[in-house]
Amino acid sequence: MKPHHWPCIALAALLFATPCLARAEDDQTVSAFVNSCFQYLDKPGELAARLDTTAQRLEGRQAQKFLVGRAGKAWLMSFEDRLYGFALLDQGMCTMTALSGDPKAIVSDFILLGRTAEAHSRVEWEPVSTDADWEEHAYTVPDPDTPTDLHLRMLVNTAAAAPPVRAILSVGRIPDGGP
Repeated sequence: MKPHHWPCIALAALLFATPCLARAEDDQTVSAFVNSCFQYLDKPGELAARLDTTAQRLEGRQAQKFLVGRAGKAWLMSFEDRLYGFALLDQGMCTMTALSGDPKAIVSDFILLGRTAEAHSRVEWEPVSTDADWEEHAYTVPDPDTPTDLHLRMLVNTAAAAPPVRAILSVGRIPDGGP
């Protein structure tokens, strides 16, 4: 295994070992993101194969709801009464859309994921931005052994009423130095 994979492995292992994840008893949004997009970031073919066996492959307009005009593949999966949309973009980014969930738990878990990474690497936090009912959180984890860094981004709809989309989480590799 290449040394540059160790920060990712350590981060995922710590995430699974962190008992305070998913403070809302039934919200596993960030855990689902880590088990899919994050875990398979450098293995998109394996994630696609896994999703092909566990989720419904989307085509045409249905796929574009998750691809948003970009090239790639999309799936819809139901797990424990929750719906998740996945998009593997041709440029190497993975996005997971949660159609429901507890917005406070999702934000808390996403921040906890970044704080956990800080135990192993310097994390560059971006300022939180808001627009109407949406909050955007993002951070970059430098990968010193490659010319790329990991960029994690989350948009969460904080509206009290159930919105059509609760959260969009993404991870991808970016050139050193910026999103």
